[in-house]
Amino acid sequence: MKPNKRLTTSAAILLALATAPLMAADTNPSSRGPIPFESFDANGDGYVSQEEFGQSRANRMQQRAEQGGQFRNQANAPGFDDIDSNGDGRLSREEVQAHHQQRYENRQRMPGPQGGGMGPGGGMGPGGGMGGGNRQ
Repeated sequence: MKPNKRLTTSAAILLALATAPLMAADTNPSSRGPIPFESFDANGDGYVSQEEFGQSRANRMQQRAEQGGQFRNQANAPGFDDIDSNGDGRLSREEVQAHHQQRYENRQRMPGPQGGGMGPGGGMGPGGGMGGGNRQ
């Protein structure tokens, strides 16, 4: 093996070994992102009651706490009534999906690291990468 190829191969192996713990840190898909409908619908009747909703949320919070997860923006989490768009006291799969889609679209319009948009610095800080001040 040539020296450059050996160096490249060694670097790739070291990178893989160094990032493996980070990749394995959160392998449970339900601990991040929206809670899947099936996790809410404990009795499998195709609808989520307010009790099922509350229990699912409590289970998720407990799981996050056991993993040492943070609870950012918990006060802003939508409640059952925010998702129950037709007010019938139960959540359908369509209501949950529509709510997830709406939150995703709202997040994409947000400036900064949580949204898809960029703040006044265009992703390079307040000065737009120009070394100070907000030049426009």
